[in-house]
Amino acid sequence: MRHSNAVDVLNGNVKHDIERPLSDAGIALLEQALKFLKAHQIKPNYVLCSTATRTKQTLNWVQEALAPEAHIEYEEDMYGADAETLTELLTNLPAEAESVLVIGHNPSISEVSHNLSDNMGAEDVIIKHRHPLTPCQVNVFQLDTNNWDELFSSTGTVSEIFYPPEVGQ
Repeated sequence: MRHSNAVDVLNGNVKHDIERPLSDAGIALLEQALKFLKAHQIKPNYVLCSTATRTKQTLNWVQEALAPEAHIEYEEDMYGADAETLTELLTNLPAEAESVLVIGHNPSISEVSHNLSDNMGAEDVIIKHRHPLTPCQVNVFQLDTNNWDELFSSTGTVSEIFYPPEVGQ
């Protein structure tokens, strides 16, 4: 999942990009994303989330869709990460992470999603799932492995995609 829309300007209260909060439009999208997660019974038991304000706020909005015992890991390395760094974080997830929600940033979240889709032979889905991911977009992958270190050598499918409607920033 890519974080939802954030305010696009820095001001006296927000001096650094990592501190940008969600915009009102971003919050509206998250209400729809939460409905999507609930409707499709997507209940991650593990969350890997960037430490940026907007990703943490995104998590707060969708948290009620998580499994009650969900483990949440805030990862500083996700902010400004390249696809290789995000891939390394994913392939090192613990075995108890059976269903994972990743809340990150472009370009890494889009590149890793694209790489997973490509690896699964889902070229038709790649075209449909908008590269790069739009704010608040959720791509759901069903993998044929329980070992995260086999993430890019396993097979699977892109089972669901939430495309947020177009809204202003």
